[in-house]
Amino acid sequence: MRIIKKETEYGLHIAIKEGKSELCIVHGGTTDLYWMLNSPNVEKYNEFIITKENYAIYSAFKQLFKDIRDIDIYGEKELPFYIKTEKAKRVYYGAKYKGIAEEERLYRKNNVAHYNNLFNKKAKTITWYSDETNHEVANYFQIKEEKETFRIVFGFQPPIKGYDRDYHTKRCITVRIRNSGSYYDPFNIIFMRMYDNMKNIGNIDEENYEMDIEEYIYQKKKKYTPKKTTKKADK
Repeated sequence: MRIIKKETEYGLHIAIKEGKSELCIVHGGTTDLYWMLNSPNVEKYNEFIITKENYAIYSAFKQLFKDIRDIDIYGEKELPFYIKTEKAKRVYYGAKYKGIAEEERLYRKNNVAHYNNLFNKKAKTITWYSDETNHEVANYFQIKEEKETFRIVFGFQPPIKGYDRDYHTKRCITVRIRNSGSYYDPFNIIFMRMYDNMKNIGNIDEENYEMDIEEYIYQKKKKYTPKKTTKKADK
């Protein structure tokens, strides 16, 4: 899993490449963000797996997932590891706690910004429908948190008469994240923060690359495959 970065007139083009597929995160000329899956046949190979092979990339997705789950839109809710209960949160936040709790209630209970359509706690998924066209016909991606990976599945919907179709080809599906007027506004801010944080991520074969312990453990697991044993038949 390699990260490839290229400067364009609109900003940095970031591509995560694995085999013949790549996940691209692009800042477009519209100032919006675009997620794209490029693959030999997107109707057949429509998913991309983020592993711990490059832990910095994995961490970027982990932080994105956490921020949306915790409704941390402006990156202000990062808690110390020992804060685990609501009582501890009240003590930690002090006077700000009431406002934070009320904000979370509005998003979850009143579905502000279509939050419950965006995040499914039980299924551990984030689903973003493209801001390019009407929700009923828009392309989409879904990020699913698994044990040690994030599975990103892209899809498109059948056309409906009277609606503008979203863009996709046999080799590419594009999903637009508007920075003005998004269906999920203000959660687009979290995706932009992730994009900005990914600008400094390097590859594991680069000089002075510092391997994370999680990355080391993942590579050890990947290389180790236990030998199969066969039980001898009783004579």
